[in-house]
Amino acid sequence: MRGARSLETSPHTGLRRARLALALTALIVSVPTPLSRLWGIGEGPNVLYTLLAVLLWIACIVVPSLIRKGESLRFDAWWPLILDVFFLTGVLGLNSAAENPFTLLYFVPITLATLVSQAQTFRVALAAVLGFGLLFSISAEGVDLSSPRGHFMRHVLGMAIGLAVSGALLTVFFHRIAHELSEQRRRISELSDEQARDRMVTTIGAMAAGAAHELGTPLGTIQLLADDLHLMDRAGLLEAQATIAAEAQRMKRVLSEMDTVELRGELLNVKPWDARELENEARARGARFECPGDVLLRQPERVVRQIVRELLNNAERASLPNEKDLTLSVRGEDEVVELVVLDRGSGFSEPALERALTPFWSTSGRRGLGLFLASTHARTLGGALTLSGREGGGARVVLSLPLVAPFVRSQG
Repeated sequence: MRGARSLETSPHTGLRRARLALALTALIVSVPTPLSRLWGIGEGPNVLYTLLAVLLWIACIVVPSLIRKGESLRFDAWWPLILDVFFLTGVLGLNSAAENPFTLLYFVPITLATLVSQAQTFRVALAAVLGFGLLFSISAEGVDLSSPRGHFMRHVLGMAIGLAVSGALLTVFFHRIAHELSEQRRRISELSDEQARDRMVTTIGAMAAGAAHELGTPLGTIQLLADDLHLMDRAGLLEAQATIAAEAQRMKRVLSEMDTVELRGELLNVKPWDARELENEARARGARFECPGDVLLRQPERVVRQIVRELLNNAERASLPNEKDLTLSVRGEDEVVELVVLDRGSGFSEPALERALTPFWSTSGRRGLGLFLASTHARTLGGALTLSGREGGGARVVLSLPLVAPFVRSQG
């Protein structure tokens, strides 16, 4: 069964992969190889201990994610990075301690801490400095500083001080960069919200202008009849009553067509449903329905049906009575579903393709709101409406929607 696949795109995944890469790198530089002999890695019992330490390290990274499925562990938790510093110190301590040039790997958890927990970055940096200090104490134990090896240990001590200074500077710089990126994302989000509000205001303004234009004529007729009611006889009153009722019904239809998602306060239906349920919409208009298999949607069913109904109505009106040849086909691909409506009408000219999705433009003398509202609804649902000609004559209208509406993802 095809459905909305849950892709693992959370920040937990990137953090976990970075931590695993650090553990595997520590293992690679600690196993005996011709190159690793340059920094004192040789055969011996430390190889087994190193392997066990790295395996335990990897288990501490992977097992909590498997048990909790990455949901319970906060992304901004800093203690897993302290754990990484602990294991890195253990692996390096088993393999040349402070004399191992890969003590520079301490900068990895410091950098990750800046990205995932800005407030706790200095804790991780302090743990890294203390870890290096422990390694230095192991390497310098029992060494005469006046001997040749002692001179080298002074160099290692300088490396320790350099690590502390570099760690502090990088922590400050990374913290500042992360803060700037966070502010930039916040401003982009505010601009996006502002753009959405502007689009909504534009839509409401267009709808209001259309309402004023479309309702002006029937209201004028009703007002004219109301002013003359006292002059009419019984037959005239009955005729005026029928006219007023007809004009009121006309206004009701206008308001019904102007119904849009942005103007509704009701809760949208976001329960999963099968796109094959749209078959009755196609059959009601004499259209063929094609759907190769199950396509599960988490989109508001009422709104999707409303869009499909409008597209089918337009296709039916554009078709000749004896050559409808209407088709509604459903195609699910990856995380997107395409609802395609085909007809054998006159199709779209170049000017029509440019203006068909604008409000109050029509070639049939109608109000010209159907495709505009369908396109507006599609954008609200995270999709788009595309118009084109059909091979052999007619029109092809494609409604593309994500299987899961954007606001459904944001609700979790």
